[in-house]
Amino acid sequence: MKNAILALAFAACSRSSSEPAPAPRPAPPVTRLEVPTDEHDCVAAGGKWHADGYAMPSCMLPTRDGGRRCTDWNECEAGCFASMDVKAGTVTVGTCASCYHCTGGCWNEVRGGRAKGGECN
Repeated sequence: MKNAILALAFAACSRSSSEPAPAPRPAPPVTRLEVPTDEHDCVAAGGKWHADGYAMPSCMLPTRDGGRRCTDWNECEAGCFASMDVKAGTVTVGTCASCYHCTGGCWNEVRGGRAKGGECN
């Protein structure tokens, strides 16, 4: 009798094999900061004004999710990146950028769980 009750309880809690698996929860929306466009406002916001010689000076403002694992650009404030040695099309897990405008001139975006391939400007 005890085994029959346990079997019924288990059957009631388990999902039949013909039922589809529940859809994964979408990632919560990422709130992106407005990055200051001048040195005074950048420093006041906790950023570092930086001119790397390749582009116009910009504010390297720290993100709140830097270093978190990610599989898509939109999961992060300032983008999801893989290491430069990961080839284009490779399934990979990246890392959220630690700051806005801090790619160092080269980057490898992760979108849809795949590396886009290294790019440099």
